[in-house]
Amino acid sequence: MRLLALDPGAKRMGWAVVSKGNSGPLFHGSGIIGLTRGASEKYQDYRIRLIQYIVLEGSMLLATTAPGACVSEILPVRGFNNMSQPLLAATAITTMQTLCHEYGMPLYQIGANTVKVHMAKHNRATKAQVRNGVLLLLPELLHKKSQWTKEFDEPDAIAVGLTYLGYDLRTPVVEYSNGPSEEQTDGGNPTA
Repeated sequence: MRLLALDPGAKRMGWAVVSKGNSGPLFHGSGIIGLTRGASEKYQDYRIRLIQYIVLEGSMLLATTAPGACVSEILPVRGFNNMSQPLLAATAITTMQTLCHEYGMPLYQIGANTVKVHMAKHNRATKAQVRNGVLLLLPELLHKKSQWTKEFDEPDAIAVGLTYLGYDLRTPVVEYSNGPSEEQTDGGNPTA
């Protein structure tokens, strides 16, 4: 079953579609859904426009990727100086979760610390360390490492999905000497 994994954000909500294969995780695609607030746009106007945008883009994403379930990282409830950003991120993720529910998918959530421990072996891991864990499990994505140096929403979403599927770098990882097999790259198209 394909799993849609989400990393919350309003301007940049990471998404990934992953599944379990016979010899390791399978990558089916990933990207960003998000909307920038206009310089003079009122908060509530932006919020409504964001909901409309997520409904449109999210519906197209679900139609083209056909996941069977949805998992998202839990948005922390504290640690923010300005609450407008987490409220907007919560609006975006809740809109996407509602779409998934309407498509008949079960919804799941996972904590950021769980993702850090599974992908980087400790709960104080940096975004780069989590990204590196994703690349260890999905070496066919190594070409994206240079793109994932300042913005980590996309690899974070992949990490959420891999963690939910049970992949854990605290256990041995199989290394492929001849590169990833066709099964691992979804028929040779790693960004499908």
